[in-house]
Amino acid sequence: NSNITEGTGLGLSICNQLLKRMNGELRIQSEPGKGSDFTIVVRDMEYKEEEIVPDIVETRENKQTLDAKDLNILMVDDVKLNLTVLSAMCKRLGVEKMTSALSGQEALDLLDKGSFNLVLTDLWMPGMDGQELTKRIHEDKRFKSLPIYAVTADVEVQKTYSQMGFDGVLLKPITIDQFSALMRDINQKRSGDR
Repeated sequence: NSNITEGTGLGLSICNQLLKRMNGELRIQSEPGKGSDFTIVVRDMEYKEEEIVPDIVETRENKQTLDAKDLNILMVDDVKLNLTVLSAMCKRLGVEKMTSALSGQEALDLLDKGSFNLVLTDLWMPGMDGQELTKRIHEDKRFKSLPIYAVTADVEVQKTYSQMGFDGVLLKPITIDQFSALMRDINQKRSGDR
């Protein structure tokens, strides 16, 4: 059908890659002129329902718009698509300064040249993994208090992230609410340091 030409298919590609990493799959049934059904299958996944506090929900957007512009985030992941997703979420929350690194070594080089107040790093990367990167960053006196968050699909990391040197963890697939809560936490810590 020549009428179905909208979109780039990037959304499906992102979903498919994330699901494969989570031992899941994406099933699609499509009939021209009638529509499409998308089914996501995820096996053996732990989940926790988050309690929504109404006053936070009402003020979240205003707080992010005011504070997120001051953040300068270094994002580290060996998969470009994951960096694209993180960048899109940052932009939605009003973050204007973001820098991407495809390896731990590239991240260390960028830290030497720039001024960042948050690092988001994939945990499992070839060469230097996220834990080693975090250790190397915190060994440098300049970055002793730089917040570093692990970004991973490994739910077990939630129990051990502080022993691994991280300030927190974002579980893939990352939701906008999860990312927004992280931004609030970072902004609160930053305003407390002033």
